[in-house]
This record gives sequence, structure tokens and C-alpha cells, in this order.
Amino acid sequence: MPGAAVRKLKSKGAVISLVTTVALIAAIVATLLGTGFFSTAVATHDAAAWLWSVMPGEMAHVNGDTGRVDIREELKDAQGHDVEIVQTDEQILLRDLDTGKINAIDPATLQVTGSAETPPGQGINVALHDGKAFIVDSVQGVVRQVDAKTLTPIGEPLRFAAGLTGGVFDNEGKLWFAVPKEGTLVGITPGENGANAKVDNTIGVAEPSHELVISVLREGVAVLDTTGATLTTVYGADDVRNVAVPLNGMAIMPASTDSTIATITVTDGRHVFAVDGESVKDYAVPGEGAELGAAMEWWGRIYVADNATDTVYVFDKDGKVVDEIEIAAGDGLIEMQTRDGHLFINAPYTKNALVVDENHKVKKVDKGVGGILGADIPPEEKVEADPPKPKEAPPGAPRNVRATPGNGSATLSWDAAPNNGAAITKYVVEGALDKTFEVAGNQQVLKIPGLDNGTEYNLTVYAINKKGEGPKGAANPVVPTAEVPDAPGAPTATANPDGTVAIQWPAADGQGNKISGYKVDSIGAGGASQPVGEVGDETTMTVPAGDLTYGQQYAFTVTAIAESGAASDPSAVSATVVPFTKPDKPVNLTATTANAKGTVHATWGAPADNGRPITGYKVTANGASQTVTGTSADIGGIGDGATVQVDVVAINEAGESEAASTTAQAMSKPTVSVGNHSATTNSITVNFSANDGGGQATCKLSAGGKSVDGGCSSITLGGLPASSSFEAVVTVTNAAGSATDKKNVNTNDLGGVTRCVNYGSGDTAVYCNTGIRIYSGPKQSYSKTGTMYNGDRGTAVCKADEGDNVYAYNYNNDKQSTVFIKLSNGSYIPWAWFNLDSGDNTGLLANC
Repeated sequence: MPGAAVRKLKSKGAVISLVTTVALIAAIVATLLGTGFFSTAVATHDAAAWLWSVMPGEMAHVNGDTGRVDIREELKDAQGHDVEIVQTDEQILLRDLDTGKINAIDPATLQVTGSAETPPGQGINVALHDGKAFIVDSVQGVVRQVDAKTLTPIGEPLRFAAGLTGGVFDNEGKLWFAVPKEGTLVGITPGENGANAKVDNTIGVAEPSHELVISVLREGVAVLDTTGATLTTVYGADDVRNVAVPLNGMAIMPASTDSTIATITVTDGRHVFAVDGESVKDYAVPGEGAELGAAMEWWGRIYVADNATDTVYVFDKDGKVVDEIEIAAGDGLIEMQTRDGHLFINAPYTKNALVVDENHKVKKVDKGVGGILGADIPPEEKVEADPPKPKEAPPGAPRNVRATPGNGSATLSWDAAPNNGAAITKYVVEGALDKTFEVAGNQQVLKIPGLDNGTEYNLTVYAINKKGEGPKGAANPVVPTAEVPDAPGAPTATANPDGTVAIQWPAADGQGNKISGYKVDSIGAGGASQPVGEVGDETTMTVPAGDLTYGQQYAFTVTAIAESGAASDPSAVSATVVPFTKPDKPVNLTATTANAKGTVHATWGAPADNGRPITGYKVTANGASQTVTGTSADIGGIGDGATVQVDVVAINEAGESEAASTTAQAMSKPTVSVGNHSATTNSITVNFSANDGGGQATCKLSAGGKSVDGGCSSITLGGLPASSSFEAVVTVTNAAGSATDKKNVNTNDLGGVTRCVNYGSGDTAVYCNTGIRIYSGPKQSYSKTGTMYNGDRGTAVCKADEGDNVYAYNYNNDKQSTVFIKLSNGSYIPWAWFNLDSGDNTGLLANC
């Protein structure tokens, strides 16, 4: 399965990133990007949504009114893609996180009308409303209007401080995003007829460098300052309301919601705060862990997904849990979106989904009706017992704290403080101008302006988590000075296949000061800024593999450091790069005997792709290799019963991963050993032990010219003649061959009773008393061998019919026949006088 740049997977102890409301057809990327158009027009419904199933690579069109799948479509090469899609009635914009490519789709024809390239991974937001479209590059701080159909740029891009948050239209057609570095919320009105988009609103919502989360409501825009624990709701330029929220932990919100209520989910604290104007309601979510999704208000109730337990908790307005909806989500996260009066809940890594109407009636959806297509579902990840949860405590001291002087400023940077089991919510910097600076927990660089040149400052920084304040980390004394170098030229950055990132830049002009080194900082999505490293007077740096997160977008700035220790302003921001390396080795590899001659079947789970999509898997066994795109393969050409080693490697742009290895045995010919048996007068039951050789074996019992298929431990064969001997043969067959074993068996003897009643008087009555003659052959003309009387029993051996009719008149119920029964003593008695057990049926006997 091809990997994704940002995989929506469950991760123990991880904080789930901002949940994006995904529009309808989140599965069509492969067909679109691969062929440029859909081969089949797709039916739509006002109250319907396309829901994606990752592993088989197919989408299901779910009718919200019925909860049923109208259409299921397997899409070639779409397995595993994570896609962000925004849709209106007039246009669809689709962004593939694997490649970063954006396609514009015409809903009427489902053809691609335009394309644009962006860096892969998260960090790019695509917005669409009423024929207007924007591409928001949060890492670069660039907001560009584009034509919604062709994706060609319109006017000049708007540039802001690097590291934006959001980029969502409100219902009035204004685009909103936040600039964390400046602590502002910005509203943009699209340009008309080729004119530039313009900034209409710039509203201060937080101190600079606070972490901001934005959620567009049905009315207004909510901005959560997670560092300052404040929610600001903007209803208009003159209607801005601030509410304190007791966050005490990491917090997320949905990017947009069809509600006037802002919902804040504190993931590690397991609380949801519903903010309606200035009213704050607190909902405590049952359970443990930090794997909650972003809660959504839906028709007076709060829905929040617990990805650890595959449960969606539903709260009423009083904070009471009124429902616990189960949805098996496998390894993936539970997704929620609203559309036309319905809440769609999807588990993209399984075939499960739910639809909730405005009355909160839940309909279960089986996206896999008719069977899962496209690929084997990988084996479930083998999870070891959870280690003991570390005791939560205040954070440790920030490490490697260092200060560099600038002109009337100082820049403080530090390495992350140990969080000691609870996420760091903010850092506090002290020691300058009797002021305290609070910055987000994802910030590790702070420029402090307004300092006096020539004055020494002793800066400290400490971290805060929900358990309290940690110890301070002290920087070196710093003395601002006007004797600073110029900023270096804009750096360039290159992501290398070995996981490193190479950064180079033009040398800075020291303005008479000798340049002793350079300092490099990174900028990530949402404004996260961290120090990367320092070098001497060379103008290149290689960031070691693993120091940056694979698959995440980064840009870089470079600061020149003079021999005196004074620092320049940061350089311009580099272009965005996405670090990558070879994939991890496939997980949970298993190989089993396949139901085919000389073949084993291997399955595995997709590993972390480490920044580039997995394009295939190389499977090696028995001296041969094959490359597949799914997560299973059959390996043939193996000798019967032979054991082989199976190696599987994942492949992406960087190369091949380490191999996952296991062994498996090909099917061997079966074996069988017949054991005891039992019998009735006309059937035999043979017990046996069979080894199927690892394949799916079939078993058959044959005897007396008859045969029957059955189970592979015991088979009963009926319709056999009584009192007979047979050679019973058991045959076991699989794809590699057959095996047989034999045993001599007998059906049970069939008994009978001589029947004759006295009738009439005189000589007639004496006739029955004198007995029934038996003969040496099957005719009355044969010599008499004896006499049997009424009630005498005998054992039947077989039957013979030579045409000599015997009529018992009234002496045995008018029974007459030409059949004679051979008895075990060798004599024959007319069947007219001999009543067989088991229904007096001569068909139970073999012919003599």
C-alpha cells in the first residue's frame, strides 16, 4: 500500500493534530492524479457523503437518509492515500498529501480542470467558497488567491510572518487565518475580476508567539490561545468577546463547524469545553489517555471520538453521557464531518461508518457490503502490554539555553524541556525590562526587542505543563550592541534521501565585524520555531537524519554571529522542504501455506513511510523477487513441503527499507490413516486421521461401487447392501496431490422372521403347522433342505429371483413374490414367507 506523508494513525501517547472537516470524495485522488479524469460519472445526493476505506482503496457513497451504500468504487492505485478535499456545488479542490499536488475538479463532469504543485505533507490549506479559492502556505506565511477552476494565481500573493494557522472561509465568503508570531487574526476578502485580495481585518487575539487554533463557526470565528488559555470569538470588527478557558493541557478544535458553539477538546485532560458567547460548559470525557479527536456540537449534543477505545461519546446539554457509540476503527483515527443535516462518522481504516440525523438516530453503515476489494487487510498490529504510565510531574529545565545579542535586542533559544509525562503548554522567559514573555509550547526561539545597547541582561526560561512550573534554565549573559552583521542571504534547503537536510546560504556582510558563525532555526506549520544548530564561519549545515520529523514541512532562517557574539537579524525564509528517508520495515509480516501447489501467502502491515509515499513492496523468497503495490503476495515455485524464508522491503523515493523476514512452508501432499469403523445394515462409518499438508484438503470414502465426500476425520457411506463385506477406501486430496488408505469392513447382518398363520380348518389349518419348506436353490423345484416354522428367525445373506412365484395367500397377508432369500445356512426361503427386519425391504440385500 502506498504510504502517505501524514498518516492518520492511532499512536499511543500522541497528541492528535487539528481535525479537518473532510469534504465528500476523499478517495478519488488516485484516479484523478493518475488519469486526469473519472471513467464513470458519480451520482450525488444532497444528504450523502463519500466515505473512504484506506486498505482496499475504495470509496462508498453513503446516503444519509437511509444509511446505505449507493455506490462502491475501487480506485486503482489509491490504496493508503490521505487526501484533503473541499467541495461546493460548483467546484471541488483536492490535495493529495503524498505528493502535495492540488487538482480542481468539475463536479458536473468529474474532470480535472486545473492543477497546482505544493510541498507534500501538512502545512498547506486549501479553501473554497462560492467560486473563490485560496492556497494558504502556513510555513511560508503566503496566502495566494487562485482561480477555482484552473488554479492559476490571481493578483499578487499576500505575505505574512512565517507560520500561519487556519485558512478557512466563513459563511459570508471571508477567509480567516491566524498569525501566531504576531498574535493576530486576519480576515481577507477575495479579489474580483483579477484584482488583488485585500486584508479587511487584523485583530489582536493573543500575545506574540502564543500557540493559536482557529475554528470557523456558523456565525463568527473562534480563536483559541492555548498558551494564554483564552478563547476569542470574533462576530465582527466591533464584536470581539474573550472568555477564559481552564485548559490545563493540549487543546484542539475542528477547523470548521455548522454550529454557533465553539468546542475545545483538551486531549490529555479529557475535557471538552463548549463555549457559547461568554458561557463555558465543561464536559468530562470518561476513560484515560490523550487520544481524543476534536469534539463537535450537533443539534444540541456534543460528539467526541475516543480513538483509543473506538468509542464516540455523546453528551447532552447538561454534560451527561447519553450514548456511547461503538465504531471499530482499526489502526486509523475516527473522522467526523457534517453535511446537509447529517453527521457522518467514518473509520477509514475499516469498512465501518455511522450516520447520525438531527434526531440523533444512528444508522450503521457497512462500506464493504459484498466484500472488501483491492487488498488483504493487514494483520492487526501486535501490541505489547502497555508499559506503566509515567507519573506526571512538572517539567524539567530547558536545556542548552543560549542568548545572542542584537541591535537593541536579544534572541533566546533553547532545547525542549523534559515534559515529565505531561505536555508542555508554554514557556516563560524572564530577565528583560522587568517583563515576562510567554510563548507557546512549540516555540523554542524568542527575539526580545526594546533592549538597551551596552546593558547586560541575564535571561532565563522555564516550562509549564498541567502539573506546574519547571525549574529555570539560565542563558549566558547577553549585552545588546549596535555593532551587528547584516543578515545572511536567503538560504536554500535540500531534503536528502538519507534523511538529512542540507542548508546553505550566502555569507553575511559583517559590516566590519568578523563573522565567527551562523545559527539556523526552523519554522514549521502553525508557527512552531526551534533551533536547528550552529556552525562556524562556513555557510553550509547538514541537519542529521532524525533531528527533523519526516513528512513534516519545514523552512529555515539563518542568523550571522559576529566574533563579538552579536547577532544579525534572521535571513529571509528558505523554501519549504519535507525531510524524508527510506521507509521503516514492514510490520506484522506473516506467511502461511497457500491453498495452491508450491505456494505460500504473505501479508504485512504498512510501515511509517518516513516522508515519501511507499510506491511498492519487494517480496523475495525461493530465490526470486516480485514487486507489489498491496500488502500481500503469493510466492510460487516452491517444492512440496519445502520451508522458505520470505523477505519483504518497503520502497519509496529514498530506496528500500530494512527487510522484514519470516518463514513459511509450502503445501505438501496429504497423508491419511484409517482407524476404527462402525456399521449399520446398509451403511458404514469410517474414522480416520488426515494431514492436509497445510492446504485445504477434500476427503472421500468409497466402498461397494459407491462414494461420498465428507469431513476429514469421519465419513459415513450409505446405500450399501446388508450382511456384506467391502474394501473401504479413504482418499484425501489437496492441490499438491492425493493419499489413500484402505480397510475391510462389513455391513451388519439383516435378520428376518418366518411368518405363517393358521387359516381355515382341517387339512388347511394343519398346513401352517407343518412348517415352511426351505430349498437348496431359489426355486421350489430345488431339493428341500429343511423346514422353518412361524416365528423362526434367520439371517439373510442375499436375494435371488429366478421367476418362481410363491403366493402365501392369507397365511402372510397375501404376500407373494418370485424373490427367494438366501439364509446364512445356505438355504433359500421364499420371501413371501419371510419378513425382513428394517421394513421388510429386499432392497437392503445384495443380489446373490
